[in-house]
Amino acid sequence: MRLKLKITFGFFIIAIMLFIAGAWSIVQVKSAQNFLEELLNNNLQKNLSSLHIYESLKKNYEAGILLSTGKNKEGEALLVKSDSLFTATLNQLANVEKDKKGKEIIKNIFASYSKMVAVKKTFPEYSAKGKISLFVSRLYSSVKKVESNIKELQFLYVKKMENLKTKIGESENKSITPGLVAMSAAILFALLFSFFVNHYIVTPIITIRKKVDDFTEKGIPYEYDLESQDEIAELSESIRILSTRVPPKE
Repeated sequence: MRLKLKITFGFFIIAIMLFIAGAWSIVQVKSAQNFLEELLNNNLQKNLSSLHIYESLKKNYEAGILLSTGKNKEGEALLVKSDSLFTATLNQLANVEKDKKGKEIIKNIFASYSKMVAVKKTFPEYSAKGKISLFVSRLYSSVKKVESNIKELQFLYVKKMENLKTKIGESENKSITPGLVAMSAAILFALLFSFFVNHYIVTPIITIRKKVDDFTEKGIPYEYDLESQDEIAELSESIRILSTRVPPKE
């Protein structure tokens, strides 16, 4: 192989390996970014939904206060409004929830919420009997049960966020690994190319120079057979032919 081709081939191999390592690094980083973005968006949506559910539930407490103070019309209107917001948000959350535990908790929320709605429907009866305080007590008790289920769901999402933090760390490590591989590949192939240059170029040139010095200074016949068929081998052969025509130094 010609010397020029050897050098070009060496650089070509290094370039290919670095390109592969770099491409792999980009793919890994992009994959990690997409994974994290999906998790963050999903968890953010769920956390916001759970907060909206909790806020709508609190309106039942406010309605109870209004009913306790004799503002029945405002209290009833607030109970209806809270139901509309609560069911809409909970149904939205149920549609996006894929986790088995999350689905189970949402199912429990629906069940406790249905009981709370049943209690709300008894308001006219308690109002007619003048037992508003008893109704409010029952309402608060049923709301507390729903609130407990919602807090359980929020706790689940907090745990998921903690798991997400762990996965972010793992993804960062995955993102670093390809870069380290690329660096290692660069060092490895730089060493291989250095060996290649020294073995096929530097060492033969040093040997040729030493044998020329031996010929000119000590009269030792020039003999150096290279296994390669490149420019250095041709140069060595030319020097050998020249040495046969030039008398050595006496």
